[in-house]
Amino acid sequence: WAFRKLNKENEDANIEYTRTATLLRIFSIFFIESVLCVILGFGGYLVYDGTFNAGELIEFITYFSTIIWPVMAISQLIEMNSRGAASLDRISVLLDQKPTVTDRDGARDLGTLSGSIELRNLSFTYPDSVTEVLKNLSFVINAGECVGIIGKTGSGKTTIVDLMLHIYNTPRGMLFFDGVDVNDITIESLRRNIAYVPQDNFLFSDTIENNIAFATDTHTEGDVVRAATLANVHSNITEFSEGYSTVLGERGITVSGGQKQRISIARALLKNAAILILDDSVSAVDTDTERVILENLRREREGKTTILIAHRVSTVSAMDKIIFIDDGALVDVGSHTELLSRCPEYKRTVLLQSLDDSSQ
Repeated sequence: WAFRKLNKENEDANIEYTRTATLLRIFSIFFIESVLCVILGFGGYLVYDGTFNAGELIEFITYFSTIIWPVMAISQLIEMNSRGAASLDRISVLLDQKPTVTDRDGARDLGTLSGSIELRNLSFTYPDSVTEVLKNLSFVINAGECVGIIGKTGSGKTTIVDLMLHIYNTPRGMLFFDGVDVNDITIESLRRNIAYVPQDNFLFSDTIENNIAFATDTHTEGDVVRAATLANVHSNITEFSEGYSTVLGERGITVSGGQKQRISIARALLKNAAILILDDSVSAVDTDTERVILENLRREREGKTTILIAHRVSTVSAMDKIIFIDDGALVDVGSHTELLSRCPEYKRTVLLQSLDDSSQ
């Protein structure tokens, strides 16, 4: 509602500005042309009367034009300067904004993490909101585990990831990495240990090779090819006329949604971080491609922590552990078999998705 109100106010202000500027422009032109008409009319009469000749009339008109148009240009310059100053103020507000998420006093670089993560009664409310999106979440992800997080849209899955990445401030004593409170770890060192593939994958207007190698400066062409192969996108890249040197359009518009996701996965795999988080990152690929990618992840990331957020149960069914949440609260944690046997909500989700798949 507040965003819609702000947009409406901006729209009304722009309409009013355009209306006023147009009326002023019309009035100015009308005034100038009216003066010219008076000069031509009265001057023509004086020429006819013999007071002065036609050459002097043309000279007078030229003098008038020479004076009036620089004045008009100055007025336009004043307008442009005012608009530029207003734009600069808006940009300055953004550039001068103080970050709300910073390293706490005493935060330290832990080096390379083992990959264990623990949530202890984690509750969270977004800034400037009163709705609690996470409610007393408690679970442990051991180092080296492949873990799936599943739940309905809006259940809080991405919020958990945002807190793991320290995008928002987390209350002390609720989120731990290797037994250390997230507030005691520098943001740079934490994110250095995490490779993240978000829902909205961003690819730069650059070559495919540079997009994959974005997270590292120490790579070889073979490393890039290997990461692309693990993400099951190597064969698609080689079909392009320029291969890995193909320049993508802005935000990867020149490739399909599935290829975009797999290139982003390749980028994360090349980083080879202690913790890999995939936020619904295989939703645009077919089931066979998804199976190949998940098998490659399990094989290549043995001993490293992998967290996969998904909507499809089939995507996470082979994980070591599945964390099932609903409406920001933890429903149950366990393997696919364990949840089927003891969690009615999970069993219902599996059944409903099976019915949806069979109807398609």
